[in-house]
Amino acid sequence: MNGRNIAEQSKSGRASQAEEKAARVVAPRRGEPTPIVASEPQEVQATEYRHNKPVYRLDNTPSETLVIHCSSPRFQKAFRLFVTEELGIEHYTPIMIGGGAHAFGMSMFLPKNLKFLWEQIKFFVKEQKVKQIIIINHRDCQWYEKMKGYHPTVDLPLKGRVDLRTATKSILTDFAGVHIRSFYADVHGDEIVFEEVV
Repeated sequence: MNGRNIAEQSKSGRASQAEEKAARVVAPRRGEPTPIVASEPQEVQATEYRHNKPVYRLDNTPSETLVIHCSSPRFQKAFRLFVTEELGIEHYTPIMIGGGAHAFGMSMFLPKNLKFLWEQIKFFVKEQKVKQIIIINHRDCQWYEKMKGYHPTVDLPLKGRVDLRTATKSILTDFAGVHIRSFYADVHGDEIVFEEVV
């Protein structure tokens, strides 16, 4: 067998393993919704080269949805899949900030954090005509854990849900015409399940 055949078989084997991994779905527990399982990131292809460097294209598709969530790298794939596949929102504007909606629940203690987030929300609603805002908090948040000294008697998952409701009320006070949905990402081992908070 020549080197070319060996290389082709090796490449085919890697492709089969990748397809099998991508197709693997974890069955939900009884009474629980189907979890969002993050797939492997797809390779981004450059459409052309200029001066021996790949060139990528701007995506000028307008976005009417703002998505606010925590910046933890452990959750980024699941957040992206949840928004694009389960909610069906292909184009959205993301704001990633430690703790997600935590800034709304800590405005009395850390007003600068809320000011930073609020200025961005106002900009995207007014300047980019955002009509919908999705807010996501999650269990096992390291930012919430670090900040729990400000609210030592409150259970952290409960605090995360309360802050989502606080954020919704605060935004609607100034932007009554914006549609808002809030979600809490619960964690079961290495599975993430999103539930809507109303």
